[in-house]
Amino acid sequence: MKISTERLVIRPFIETDKEVLISIISNPLVMRFSLKGPITIEKAREQICDKDISFYEDEDYGMLAVMRKIDNTLIGYAGLLKQEVDGEQKIEISYRLHPNYWKQGFAIEATKAIVDYAFMKLGLKELIAIVDPDNIDSIKVAVKLGMKISKHTVFHGISVAIYHLSISDYKNID
Repeated sequence: MKISTERLVIRPFIETDKEVLISIISNPLVMRFSLKGPITIEKAREQICDKDISFYEDEDYGMLAVMRKIDNTLIGYAGLLKQEVDGEQKIEISYRLHPNYWKQGFAIEATKAIVDYAFMKLGLKELIAIVDPDNIDSIKVAVKLGMKISKHTVFHGISVAIYHLSISDYKNID
């Protein structure tokens, strides 16, 4: 699967993405709101290098490389994850970008493309975002997607806000 937007190409990971991916998931700024918290570069290398680079892929869900078209630079990843929240199976939209690419509209561009794919190609009826209530930037992305907070809960031992988007609400946003 490959998704193209005005400024991005979103595609499956390839072997040469590993080093950049390691630098992203070991970056304390990027992982500050991760449920697992920041990890060392050594731990990131273990997680990535011990697996085939398609480690996130599972059927139609998983994380995909987010590439900037202008220079073919890997700037992060985005995709869909299966999650169990309060005993219910849900599909979460998730993303992480390298800090050099924050506050440039890339997060909303990538996540909007993933939402379009989820609703229009996969036929999903709803998506969630699991967000740390202190992660103001991710809350802004969720709201720009048309998501609304549905509840607060504890997920993997951490207090989080669950944002929800149904296909009917999504069709009504600009």
